[in-house]
Amino acid sequence: MGTTLVTPTYDLRVWQDEQLGKIWRVAYNDGEAETVISFPDTAALGDFIAEQLGLNLLDTLGEQDSTWAWSWS
Repeated sequence: MGTTLVTPTYDLRVWQDEQLGKIWRVAYNDGEAETVISFPDTAALGDFIAEQLGLNLLDTLGEQDSTWAWSWS
């Protein structure tokens, strides 16, 4: 009996939309269609990404900075 390795992949984009009051947006494609979700702050965004993808937001340099560090859990 052979072993099969399955690796989930996501096409994930994260950006801050200034036209909508600087809310955070996530677009991801899980194989069927692109889904776009909005978040009021990085805490809510980090919670979603941790729950859905198993990634944890380690650090931000503030709400205005787009440089983030992520860890895989």
